Parts: sequence; structure tokens; C-alpha cells
Amino acid sequence: VEHVLIRLADLKEEAALEEWQRKYPHRWRLRQCLHRARVKLKLAVKRIIMLRVTQQVIAQCAAIRARIWIDMAAYIVRLTRPFGLKPPRTVVVHLSTRELLHELERRGIEHKALEREDLLWILCEPAAQGEDVPCIGRV
Repeated sequence: VEHVLIRLADLKEEAALEEWQRKYPHRWRLRQCLHRARVKLKLAVKRIIMLRVTQQVIAQCAAIRARIWIDMAAYIVRLTRPFGLKPPRTVVVHLSTRELLHELERRGIEHKALEREDLLWILCEPAAQGEDVPCIGRV
């Protein structure tokens, strides 16, 4: 029974579309033309994205974005140092282990930790629930 009702609804929808096509033939042709143009544009964009040059540009943009984020994280850490503030954990999690060790030395914090998690805990507050997930990967 459901199949019959679904089929009846489809038939009504098709009849309404055909009626609209008869009433407004110019709009229908314009609609078809715009639809074809949209499909052609999508295919052209897909072809452009698949080019090797485009892939290289996308990879370079991602590397630049990652480098900017890492530099910004370093500036935030440097800015919090003179005021004796703990840097945000979401920023510090992007620093390498070596950078964490150097930052602890610069702040004069004595530690015997060797694990990255311990260094993060010493430099920052403990992570809130789900906060430890970095925004982007390290370069």
C-alpha cells in the first residue's frame, strides 16, 4: 500500500511539473540551461582541482597555513612568558617536545619529566575534557 501511495505522489509531482513546463516554457528552458551550465562548471572545477599544479598550490597553501599557526603559537607563548601566565594548552599542544623543553628552561621551571604529556601538564593547566585535540598537524 505504501508503494502505491509513493507512486501516486510521484505521479502528482510529475504532473505538476509538466503543467508548470507548459505554463512557463521560457522559464523552463532557462532553468534547463542554468542546470547544464552548473553541471559543466562543477566538472570544470573538478578537472582543475585534479591538475598537478593545482595540487601543488593546495599543498603549499596548507604548509603556509600550518607554518603561520606554528608561528602564532610561538608568539602567544612568548607573550605570556613575561607576565607569568600559563599559555593555553590548545596552543602549546602544537609545539614540538624540544620547543616545550626550551620554553620550560626559559621560564625557569625545574622538571624531571621526559614524556610530552608531562611537559604539557607542567607548562599549562591540565587539559579540559576533549581539549587536547590539535587543530592541525605539525609541520
